Amino acid sequence: MSTDLTDDYTLLVYPFTHDLAETSRVERLRALATRWRPWWSRLEPARMIRALDDTYFFLPYVRELLFPETSSLRAAELVRQQSQLDELTSRSAASLAARVASDGVLHLTLDPAELAPLCDLQITLTRSGANGQPQHSSVAATVCWIDLYLFPQRVGFLVLKIRLADTPATIEQQLTLLELARPVFSPTVGRPLPVWRLRADATELTGRDLVDYLLQGLTAASPRLVVHTPAAYAARLRAGEPVPRYSLTSDGQVYGESFRLYSFVCLDLPAAYPVNPPFATPQQQLLYELASGRRATPGIPYEPHPEGLRSTLADHGIALWASWEALALPDRVCFLAHRSDDFNRYVLAHNVEADYFQLYLLTLYQKLRLSLLAGELQRRRTSLHDNLVDARALSRDFAMFRNHYWYAEVTLKAQGARIYERFQHGLGVSPLYLTISDEVRQLQEYYEAWAQRRTNTLLTFITIAGLLLAVPGLIAQVYGSAWAMSPWPVIVGWLGLIFAALGLLWLIGFVAVPGLYERRLGARARRDRSRTDA
Repeated sequence: MSTDLTDDYTLLVYPFTHDLAETSRVERLRALATRWRPWWSRLEPARMIRALDDTYFFLPYVRELLFPETSSLRAAELVRQQSQLDELTSRSAASLAARVASDGVLHLTLDPAELAPLCDLQITLTRSGANGQPQHSSVAATVCWIDLYLFPQRVGFLVLKIRLADTPATIEQQLTLLELARPVFSPTVGRPLPVWRLRADATELTGRDLVDYLLQGLTAASPRLVVHTPAAYAARLRAGEPVPRYSLTSDGQVYGESFRLYSFVCLDLPAAYPVNPPFATPQQQLLYELASGRRATPGIPYEPHPEGLRSTLADHGIALWASWEALALPDRVCFLAHRSDDFNRYVLAHNVEADYFQLYLLTLYQKLRLSLLAGELQRRRTSLHDNLVDARALSRDFAMFRNHYWYAEVTLKAQGARIYERFQHGLGVSPLYLTISDEVRQLQEYYEAWAQRRTNTLLTFITIAGLLLAVPGLIAQVYGSAWAMSPWPVIVGWLGLIFAALGLLWLIGFVAVPGLYERRLGARARRDRSRTDA
């Protein structure tokens, strides 16, 4: 059944690791001044006042980190604060970066001149059908804006707001958009990627090409010389020029395999909308289809199992009001308003984009940063000193993350608090936090204890060595000139015994005992892993 949508938009979220360190981000952003601007600059005055009011959705300490530019505003009415903010954000991205705290989120937007060629596009996928004939899936879309969120500790998010170009649009078109816009890499080897064809100049890019084009100059793998038009970038790729690409890095291929989808759909759901088992209501079925990106038709390979569906809805569902509900899956979030009234079309649509999306990005940052910390926990160096330095640095990084971006409470709004809890649960953030916290503590304790043992052993060795080296002097004092008149083989023999004792102490204190301790730790770790596997 074809059902018209009264409103829709999808935020495509691409996680990446940026290369803008605190000491270099101003200089790097100055080189990108013609491309990225403070995000407030894309808002009209009335919308800026509303966006400024939205920042008070968060608790003060959270607001200062998510919107660090607002912390410099003097206390005043919103209209006066808006004029202060307009003055602050009318400057370049580099100027804003120099004035806001380095532990806050730097939020930028793509310059209108750079955005213009990307606004109007057609996304098409061509694949072979069952009879060998090519099958085409296509959808027209509009890109409303492209923003950049630079979180501390190298985590960033590229966000594209995209919506269907046709009015009115249908559910089938929305499902096609979600399917075609999501891939950055092909899900299977040899499977073609959808092509993004820009209507302005007929340039053709894949989702991966678009990501690499937009991330130029922001990552360690991206070129410092930025190409400013999609057509020029596509020409370089077609010519086979050696273009450094972030998507080729391990982080790009793992964390950036595809866009994460954050969607809002509003429609008047007809009472006669067909319901297929195991779904209980039309709203439940449509929400599942939009969140999963596929039709729930009986007999298809991905037909949901009743038990799995019940668990998914219970663990990831958000149902607070009768007129809308949401589903927060690990890589997709969908808000469905199945009653097209003024509240859902204007108030809810705005809240989902302005307030709830910030909650989602905060949760996604927590997830990605913890995942990166899990990789940093793997120690591959053999030097005790290097491992100890790394463990201390890792502990400092985790402490900064915990103190600045790990919150049990982010807002006093009951609905916002519930949605934040659902996002954290859907992304599995809390269990990961507990695991990483415990491992960071154990890792530092291990290397600190190891370093302390080595220090104690060295002090003991120095003490005993000093006593042994004092033996000849004691003998000389006791025997006087007799010791001085002793044959040199006797003296050499005594010195040999002393150094042999020192060597034995060295082997015991610095080789045998540490090796035995290391083997015991390895055996205990293997036993722990075997119990866990069992």
